[in-house]
Amino acid sequence: MYWIIWLCFALVLLTIELITIDLVAVWFALSSLIMVIITAIFPKLELMWQLVIFITLSTTLLLSTRKLVKKLMQKRNGNETNLELILNHNAIVIEEINNDLSLGAVRINGIIWNARSLDGNVITDGALVSVVKIDGNKLIVEKINNQEGNI
Repeated sequence: MYWIIWLCFALVLLTIELITIDLVAVWFALSSLIMVIITAIFPKLELMWQLVIFITLSTTLLLSTRKLVKKLMQKRNGNETNLELILNHNAIVIEEINNDLSLGAVRINGIIWNARSLDGNVITDGALVSVVKIDGNKLIVEKINNQEGNI
């Protein structure tokens, strides 16, 4: 009979894990599933022993795998997108930037982006700019006075 309770508990924990996707309940859900097996094999196991086994399993699983799982998740989430690769880098203006006329384009890493000036000033074609932020599909840039930098 206890195995049904453990199964329901495991399903609740798995639902919580699916909702949060933050590794909150996965160890407890796995421990609950193991408890389903244990209580099915030993149906007369006292509730107190079941709780001790559950807590021991959960703690062991949590302590032994959390660092590894977090490390793997950071690698998966650590991939840079084009946005991170261009923010705070330099670009060359290939079309005069004029915020009033909604004109302007820059080339960075061989890709052409629409651009707007941070301070609203017109930036001439050929000028070197730095990407300050990204607003939608436009780069917000500011002019670099000296013509040195990484493009």
